[in-house]
This record gives sequence, C-alpha cells and structure tokens, in this order.
Amino acid sequence: MAEKDTILYFDDEQTILELAEIHFKKNFPTHQLYLRRGKRRPIKQIISSVGGIERIAIICTDGSLLETFKGWDLVRELRNNGYNGHAIYTGHCGLEKEDRPLFDAVINKDKWGELIETMKGYLSQNKPILPLKI
Repeated sequence: MAEKDTILYFDDEQTILELAEIHFKKNFPTHQLYLRRGKRRPIKQIISSVGGIERIAIICTDGSLLETFKGWDLVRELRNNGYNGHAIYTGHCGLEKEDRPLFDAVINKDKWGELIETMKGYLSQNKPILPLKI
C-alpha cells in the first residue's frame, strides 16, 4: 500500500500558491506538494502525476479555479475516482448546500495558521475514511 504523502493545493492566484508552498514546506517537510493554478487538467492526469489516488494525503482548494471549473468540481471528480480522504475548502465564495458534504472543513485561505493546524489534525488521524461517491 502506497504512503499517503502528497498534499494537493489548487488556487487561481499565483501569490496564494507561492504562500502555500512556503507554509507547507515548513510545516509538512516529509510530504510531496502538488500545487496548481486554475488550469484544468484531466483528473486521471492529476492522479498519475502524484503516483496514484492512494498517495493523496489531503486536498485543499479554492472555489474559483476556472470560470467553468470550480474547486468542488475537482473534489467531486477525485472522490468519484476513489479518493476517500480529507478535503478543505479555502475559497472566499460560499459553497452551495449540495457541495458542502464534499469538504471536511471550510477555512479562509488568508488564515494560514488555522489551515495548517487543521491540516495537521487531519493528517495525524489514522482511522480510515469511508469512500464517498457524489
């Protein structure tokens, strides 16, 4: 079984991705980082790039990735492809009621301390998470 060692972070702002890289390298030095800006990539390509769905430790995403592709769409597609771990919504725009169950937490991307502590809590959990199909 592969180690869950990859953090996925998606945002449409390059400066936010640069800050994420600084914070994550400092706080999660043993994890691989997959940071992507807005650009739509096929889910299978993302999964392949990180070495398989079982390698993903946690997903953090903004809401506005592209005009027609949102963070909740990304999480839904990953879950439908077998991801059963934690997801944190970091966007400023609100989540629709039907999209809220996709996420374990909603944390404003400007609150780095809260985001890091929440991620540490989720990453330290050893209990399995039930698969979710949306």
